[in-house]
Amino acid sequence: MALNSGTIKDRSSNANVATRTLVAPAATNSLGANEAIIIDGSVPTFVKAWQYDTDLDGNIDEIVVELSESVLDASVDYGDFALGSSGTVDGFSSFSSGSRANTKDAADNDEFITLEVSVTGTADVTVGYTNNSIGNDLVDLAGNEAATTTSSTTGITPVDLAAPVIIAAQTKDINGDGQIDRIDLTFSEILDDSGGASLATTSFTLGSSYSVASVTTDTGDDEFLRVGVTEKSAVDSDVTPTIAMGASKIADADNNMAAQSAFTPSDGAAPIVTNVNSNTAAGRYEIGDVIDVLITFSETVDVTGTPQLTLETGGSDAVVDYTSGTTTSVLRFDYTVGSGHASNDLRYKATNSCLLYTSPSPRDRG
Repeated sequence: MALNSGTIKDRSSNANVATRTLVAPAATNSLGANEAIIIDGSVPTFVKAWQYDTDLDGNIDEIVVELSESVLDASVDYGDFALGSSGTVDGFSSFSSGSRANTKDAADNDEFITLEVSVTGTADVTVGYTNNSIGNDLVDLAGNEAATTTSSTTGITPVDLAAPVIIAAQTKDINGDGQIDRIDLTFSEILDDSGGASLATTSFTLGSSYSVASVTTDTGDDEFLRVGVTEKSAVDSDVTPTIAMGASKIADADNNMAAQSAFTPSDGAAPIVTNVNSNTAAGRYEIGDVIDVLITFSETVDVTGTPQLTLETGGSDAVVDYTSGTTTSVLRFDYTVGSGHASNDLRYKATNSCLLYTSPSPRDRG
């Protein structure tokens, strides 16, 4: 204790000068021992962040930010936060609001804040904060305002806690026999293929009584996975069995295990011709007679334009226009016998050119 040009004495006639020796700072009868007085002049700083896909739709929707000390939830203006061009901050969830999904922000006015965001995909984003000093700025319990941390310089990149999920699936008929033999999966982010050799067929189950034959990855890490399907004996190019993912070794580069989910694939198996016949009775036909030719596909097709069928009719092949059948699985071609046409057993020209088109071909309805 310094006198600073003053004196400290008692009030006796002797004017005894006071002893100014203080007890040790933390000892009994010291200020620190007697009172819990906190002097807080430090501004809260951003320490860490985590990003989540809480509804498992393949898009980041929640970011939790950790600060160096507790902050007042009531002071938070989510509009002071930004994600740059990668997404938007749409709101703020306090603990008492009960709307946040994470378990880190476990109390009001703690060191965590939860931001509700809209980010397409699950790629890492950078969180920035602007202290605009116009009210509702982020402050600690002593009222110290957090400093600006821009997304382009000192912003923080959240830890990725978003699990990869299936966002697309499509059936395939790789060998073109009218039976689905593979389902191609697209995940919300790049997968770590290091566990690919350990992927078991039991990692997935299929609806409609189908079974998994294999699970394969590409040579490099990407967001794709191929599930082989055991073919059935019947033509089934229009079937889209639900694929469900169970416990597996599928994870992203941050070791977030893929979320267990079920997904109905789109129809990616092209219709194939399964039969060609005619309702016209067997027999001899002359010029002007009409013979119908019926082409059956493995599934219902939509026809645009005017497909054509080339028949082997001797020196002059007949080119027959499509007559009807769109939105069914059987297309009809009405052939009118022409001059010079001859055939001992009417047939189409060749297997690799049985259908020619003046505009787009028949397509399935998937």
